[in-house]
Amino acid sequence: MIASTNYDQFAISPEVDRLFFWWLSQSPAFTEAVRSSAAGVVIEKMVFNREAWLRKTISLPPIEEQRQMASVQAKVEGLKRLRTESDAKLDALLPSLLDKAFKGEL
Repeated sequence: MIASTNYDQFAISPEVDRLFFWWLSQSPAFTEAVRSSAAGVVIEKMVFNREAWLRKTISLPPIEEQRQMASVQAKVEGLKRLRTESDAKLDALLPSLLDKAFKGEL
């Protein structure tokens, strides 16, 4: 629970896919849009201007395209995870494989 008036909370419009919004919120353009609605010198001390934020418009594709984009993004993230896992397995396997190769055990 947040017990402070210093933190704003917004609901996602039904016209926006939640996964698409999560992906969008990670983008540099979205981060800049949020930062441009804040005032202050240091990020930790910045004050968010709710009214300035609510005046902003962000063009979004239709909900069906958002869902497709979120689905593709989820697949890409899954493939990245598999790549990271396979790289880690290869890194763990390679030294013992090379050891066996130099010992003539292959």
